[in-house]
Amino acid sequence: MDMKLGLRVVVCITCEYSHMIADIFNSGYCMIRPEDKKKELFAWQAARASSAAPPYFRSFGGYQDGGLGGHNNPINLAIWEQDMIWNRSKKQPDIVVSLGTGFIQTTKEAEENSQQISFFNSRCVPRLFASFLNLFVGESRWRELCNTLSPQVRDRYHRLNVEFSGSEPALDDTQVIPGLRQHVQWHVLANNEIKQCADNLLASLFYIELDGLPIFDRALFVYQGHILCRLGPSSNGLQVLAARLRERRAKFHLDFYRSVFAIDSDMIIDIKAGKPFSKTIIFRARSLADSLDIKIDGVVSRQRSISNCPDWIANLDAEVSKGIMISEMTGFQKE
Repeated sequence: MDMKLGLRVVVCITCEYSHMIADIFNSGYCMIRPEDKKKELFAWQAARASSAAPPYFRSFGGYQDGGLGGHNNPINLAIWEQDMIWNRSKKQPDIVVSLGTGFIQTTKEAEENSQQISFFNSRCVPRLFASFLNLFVGESRWRELCNTLSPQVRDRYHRLNVEFSGSEPALDDTQVIPGLRQHVQWHVLANNEIKQCADNLLASLFYIELDGLPIFDRALFVYQGHILCRLGPSSNGLQVLAARLRERRAKFHLDFYRSVFAIDSDMIIDIKAGKPFSKTIIFRARSLADSLDIKIDGVVSRQRSISNCPDWIANLDAEVSKGIMISEMTGFQKE
């Protein structure tokens, strides 16, 4: 069934880097920055410029609704940018979250009526106008993206949107905001997608870092490394997370046969003393063509891959070798 867009609140994609990736690779869009850094836009100004939807809001600095350029849902731009910035070579991100602004699910009868071709709507101008309005339908862009995803990575992508009950609110109708807020709060409690999204976010807090190159033992490559956490020692959330890991007896699954507890008593003591989360692990691989997919369970509804997993052993080796080379060039030694 087709979906009708609700509040036409457009979104913009902003960045904080200075290189002109979009221009270099002729991507079809460009990065706009002033030559004078003192004249840089604030985030609120960028959002204001991108959401200047005519005729509701005046243009801002000469810019109007970001959706007019066909990127009302800029999810594809974000994925392309992260691939170029970090040279990920089309490797899937840990998680993708797209926030919608509401939609109305059309009835089957309305859908059939919209597909019927009359003399009027078959004319050039009405069809062009309908095509123009479709630029603002973020749900359509999301469905198109999902159609390109393999089943193995589909659960990394989340679209959080709310279906309106009743008619579509007008863009400038501020009276409906309290009701919309209440509806969203109810929707969060009833939507399983929120739980799955939270699970992926939690799993992506953890990542692996190898201590060095492997040791070759009995026809196997033996690696030692640490699973670290993006929550630093100064974060109050780290102690809460550590307590939950211990309470739920969470585990890291290194492969189908081996797993280790995510946290132990010594780690709890270290975290309370202000030290970072660090879980020592040892794993083996038959060749550099093997892949590593560390998963966590116990604190999520089902096993979830940690950050940057799965990944090829060869890629991990390359990162270690790169780090060693940088250390030798700079004289910096990692503790």
